[in-house]
Order: sequence, then C-alpha cells, then structure tokens
Amino acid sequence: MEVHRKEVHGLAGKIAYTYIQNGSDRVCFMFAGRGYSYDRPLFYYSTMKLIEDAFDIVHVHYDYAPSFFDQPWKEIAKLIERDVSAVVGDVLHQKEYPHVCFLGKSMGTLPIAEGLIHDYQGARFVLLTPLFKHDLYKKPLTQTSAQVLVFVGGQDHHYIQDVVENLAGRSNMRIEVLEKANHSLDLADMDTSSSIEVMKQVVESIGTFMKE
Repeated sequence: MEVHRKEVHGLAGKIAYTYIQNGSDRVCFMFAGRGYSYDRPLFYYSTMKLIEDAFDIVHVHYDYAPSFFDQPWKEIAKLIERDVSAVVGDVLHQKEYPHVCFLGKSMGTLPIAEGLIHDYQGARFVLLTPLFKHDLYKKPLTQTSAQVLVFVGGQDHHYIQDVVENLAGRSNMRIEVLEKANHSLDLADMDTSSSIEVMKQVVESIGTFMKE
C-alpha cells in the first residue's frame, strides 16, 4: 500500500488530498464534514474497512474560512463541488477505475447532491447525515438512477421525516434511520456502548454496499 499527499488547483487556491493506493480497480472518494475530519470514528473505520476490502481511497482536504459559510447554501454547494471535482478529475486522470464510489458526511454530501451524483451515474454513493434542512437534495436524489445508501439519525437536527420517507420509496435508495442517533450518529443520551454498536452497524453496511 502506498500513501501520497497531492494537490490540485481549486477556487481558493490549492486543494490537498491524500491518495491511498491499494493496487485496486475500485476507488472511494471521501468528503469530510465541517468539523468532522478523517480521523473521526465514522471516517477512520470506514477507511479501514474499505482498505481491508481492497479499495483505493482518496481523502479530500478542503479548508474554508468562516466567511465562506456566510453565502447561501446553494452557492456553497456549487463551490465545494467544483473543488472536489478537480480532485476527482486529477485522480481519474492518473488511473482509470472501473468501479468508483463516493462517501460524504454532512457538508461533504453537498458536492454529491450538487453535481457528482449526476456526473457519475454508474458510481455508488454513501451519504452520512445529509443536510436535509436545506432544499438541495430533492431534485438530484429523486432524479438519479445511481445506487445510494443514506444514514440519518432520528435525533439529528437535519432529519426531515417527509424527505426521508419520500426517498425510502425509491428502488435505488437505501435509507437507514438510526432512531436515537444525533448528527454525529452517536446516541443522543451518551450511551457509549450503544454508540459503538451503531458505528459498527454503519461501517459494516457501507462495506457490504460498496462491494455489491
């Protein structure tokens, strides 16, 4: 296994990414949340699981000033999508992968909804705690034919029941609602053992979904 730190030119300068090469014909691009980085449990163990399953991995390290988030969320989604697409294009220029997947957490689901899910219809997508409070997901998620796995916490402030129920009726969508989980998919009552079990469930579901 080889690990390389690389850069591409994004909107606000250079965008760094970590490219973990496992000699695979499958690659997973990962997009962190705001304040939820790749050393946090969901990313750490999802990365470990996919490496175990012989995937190549790309962690995109975008970094935006606080003022970046003063813009409308639609504009934020467009800008992040352009940055991560530069990384995706750079990696796929280096190596052609028959199997591509994308995994985003919270803010990292925005570039998926904004464009990637349209541009890579043959890929698989995992959305961890998408920001369903913002009206950015309905059109791309109801119009795509791509295979999509979504995890939402029932106690997440971005959980919108009508949105989840509408998506759950689509044959290409798999929705897992973790009833007592918050936006980090931890149990809201600070139950450590049960929170670990939830994380295990999520990581195992991701591994199964990605290999199908």
